[in-house]
Amino acid sequence: MWGFTTEARREAREARAAEAVALPLERLIALRAEAARIDSRSLRAITQLSGETRTRRRGQGLEFDDLRLYAPGDDLRRIDWKATARTGAPHTRMYREERQRGATVVVDFRASMFTGSRRLRAVTAGEAGAALLWGLAAARDRTAAVAFTDLDLEVSAARNGDQGALAGAHLLAEGFALGLRRRAEKPPVRPLTEIFARVLNRAGRGFGVFVLVTGMDDPGEGFEAALGEAGERGRLAAVLVEDPLEREGLETGVYRYRTPEGERMARLDSRARALLREKLAARSAALEGALRRAGTPFVVPTTPQEAYAALVAQGAL
Repeated sequence: MWGFTTEARREAREARAAEAVALPLERLIALRAEAARIDSRSLRAITQLSGETRTRRRGQGLEFDDLRLYAPGDDLRRIDWKATARTGAPHTRMYREERQRGATVVVDFRASMFTGSRRLRAVTAGEAGAALLWGLAAARDRTAAVAFTDLDLEVSAARNGDQGALAGAHLLAEGFALGLRRRAEKPPVRPLTEIFARVLNRAGRGFGVFVLVTGMDDPGEGFEAALGEAGERGRLAAVLVEDPLEREGLETGVYRYRTPEGERMARLDSRARALLREKLAARSAALEGALRRAGTPFVVPTTPQEAYAALVAQGAL
């Protein structure tokens, strides 16, 4: 009995270790079940109609928006006779046009994302991206995914509902594998500002809600300006992927760690620990400050499902 328990524990440890460094398609598809359990009523309360969102453009939609004075050429069927009688001047009813919402989930698989204390941040990013896709699919939104490395940028076909989420999940699994191979090649670092430009040029004006899932490493010069430009061309939100140690810090002691060049050892005393925590806190504050100044909704999730639920709560999705 003792031997069985020890063997089971060993297998469990090995399974957790494998999950921390791999992103198989099966796991991304399995996240669909978690997305289905999100309370759809809270989603409808924010988006008015499932799968639809209000636009700023006025037109011949279903939802009344405002009244204005009649202008030559207006449809006579849109005249508001009560307002006309009350004011003595003809008024036209304006309606807010509705359309199916689109969303593009963009996941960072650059070399720097393949690091982590308990699991690779690239794994966390891929799972968060897939959870976003499945959550959007449950709302019948039209979705697409973008996966980028330091050298590559791939886009899935934009499709409705589950078809879009499944195509996106395939792309994220492939993007993770490609990013892992690229990391071994030690490519030059590509700053996020360049990625913004490439994604926006590739997606065009109709990409809908743009959700960037990233660790925000190497943002590059003009980062805040790039955030502003992305926000102007379409709604923008961000999911910040952090290693737990970025918030918790390290305890004092001797640490072994692995690099592409081999195993290393470092000693962390109380002074070094305090400096490290200070630097990590300053980095997080700077990144979050940049997002706030640009008016970009963001979330730092602890589970893949939190990303979708939190962005919905903020009205970003």
